[in-house]
Parts: sequence; C-alpha cells; structure tokens
Amino acid sequence: QPEPPHLRLAGGRHRCQGRVELLHLGRWAGLCGHTWGPREAQVLCRALGCGTPLEAPPTAAPGGSPGGSPGGSPEDTPEDTPGQVWLEQVSCQGTEKDLRQCRAGPWRERTCG
Repeated sequence: QPEPPHLRLAGGRHRCQGRVELLHLGRWAGLCGHTWGPREAQVLCRALGCGTPLEAPPTAAPGGSPGGSPGGSPEDTPEDTPGQVWLEQVSCQGTEKDLRQCRAGPWRERTCG
C-alpha cells in the first residue's frame, strides 16, 4: 500500500519503521511526541498499511518523541527541516483512518524540547 502523500516514517530500516514526519507547506518535518501513545501509533500504522504497531526500544527515540532525534534521512531534500516539528499535542481515539482525523494543536513551525 502506498504511503499517504502527507505522511512518512523516515530514518528506519524499512518503510514501517522510523520517525514520524509530515509534509506541510512543501517541507517534511516531524511531530512532537508529548501526547503520543498506543492509539496514535495505531492510527499511524493503519494509515501507512503497516499492521499492528510495536513498542519502540527505549533508545530509538530520545524523549519518547515519534519525531525521533534531529537529523537527516536519505529522503530529505534541501527544503526539509530535520529536527523541526510541524505539529504537537496529537490525540487520537484509535479508530481514525488517518492522523488528520485526530485532534492536534495548531500547525506551525517550532522545535520540540
């Protein structure tokens, strides 16, 4: 199943592993994981056709952020902003078909502390 054009997992060993990135205003950036949990992961995996989410190893994403650690990925273009985030406070029920159906804070450029 092809990835939705606005969503990807980057920096992993395969298309269903890595940090969550969103395409907004023509640039890929992450999302802040302060409210990220099993329901949000379930929606993400469903949207990407990746099956059931697995718990990430403790060292995979510093701070527990689905955006992972700052840094580039092979898919990055000069317009992409590794380490930058577009969205925070994502909260899903777990039944949504796409992250866009979940509640979230406003879209804007920021860094995730």
